[in-house]
Amino acid sequence: MMTYLPDPLPLGIGEGKGVNPLILLTSIRDTYTIFSVWKYTFERSEMPDNKLDEYKEINNNVRFYGNMRFAQLTLFSAITAALLTIIFKTQPALTESIKTSLEIGGVVSTFVLWVMEERSTSYATKFIHRLQELEQSLGFNQWRGRRIGTRAGFSATNAVRLLYLTVILFWIFALIYKF
Repeated sequence: MMTYLPDPLPLGIGEGKGVNPLILLTSIRDTYTIFSVWKYTFERSEMPDNKLDEYKEINNNVRFYGNMRFAQLTLFSAITAALLTIIFKTQPALTESIKTSLEIGGVVSTFVLWVMEERSTSYATKFIHRLQELEQSLGFNQWRGRRIGTRAGFSATNAVRLLYLTVILFWIFALIYKF
């Protein structure tokens, strides 16, 4: 159900909630009166409880985070390959200070992308938990019973963690022991 509310501030100055109302000047007997167009808002309790739409939207969110993982891994692979090529294949050989700077860049880029991976994984896990709740009431069984998070064993998430850990240890090893 729609509820109509007047704009709480004169002259249509909004507070970041929806669009600012238009100001209408209406001539009545040579006097201008300012009217604010009435805003409509949906009260949360008045919104329909459509769990199927929520289920579909959350599935889209999980799909987005899955796709984002591959995009981040592509970026990570490109950065790592570029740094390895520059450090170990450049002729004439780079000075030690440049190599050290690039190796520190490897540590930093690996760490940053790992943090991004962990954050996106935490969001996806949150959404999957909500999907499992919704499936109970909808009678679906796509996500229920799946082990996620730390209970998943050797999952894609844990494999990616192992990859990041291996690469960051490589960069630290390269900083300590110069080849």
